[in-house]
Amino acid sequence: MHSMRWRGEEPSPSGEGLLVRWSHLSNELERVRGRANIRPGHLYIVLVTAHRRGGMISRYLLMREASLTEASSRTLMKKMVAMGLFKPYKGGHLLTRYGRRAAEYLKERIGELGIASVPRGIKGYGWAAYMCTEFHREMLIKLRDSVIRHGGDAALILEKTGDKIVFPESGEELERYHPDLYRELREAEPYGRARFIIISYSSERTMARLSSLDSGLEYLEALGL
Repeated sequence: MHSMRWRGEEPSPSGEGLLVRWSHLSNELERVRGRANIRPGHLYIVLVTAHRRGGMISRYLLMREASLTEASSRTLMKKMVAMGLFKPYKGGHLLTRYGRRAAEYLKERIGELGIASVPRGIKGYGWAAYMCTEFHREMLIKLRDSVIRHGGDAALILEKTGDKIVFPESGEELERYHPDLYRELREAEPYGRARFIIISYSSERTMARLSSLDSGLEYLEALGL
């Protein structure tokens, strides 16, 4: 699934008692996934959505937020229970202690925003993953390639320097070329914590979201985070 792997400690099936890292979660996903079409971004969406709602998630909410069919949502939750992230509770599922730690970990490192301001010449939807970890410029090309490999039609990587958002290749300010996008990115809650931003554009809103999140999560794994 990923081009770079973290050779860290293997988690136990329950996940309890471990320091949460995306590399642990990714390894556990590989262990339980089988042939199911479950993407890393699905885990992020479900964990963060449940955490924002007090730890509880229903199948209907899972289907709506992750844009999955009923059968696929049932499979996804079964896998997340096997990973020790959720447990059945009152007709839905509740985050376990480990699942809550995993959700908090992901929220601290990646924020997201559906983008309304799509630059001229790009059709479809945009989705931003605000990366709240150090930006390594030498990985810029790999980040762009990752967005495309995960299903995006176009990618834009932006760096936050002080109070500015710039194109990392040239250092030119985003505000000069795309003022609407600049304002929209700055007004979102994750902006204050972000170090750089991964934006994916796609003709499908769900694909824009998943490809930006998948790329951000792959970046965390490449760094062993």
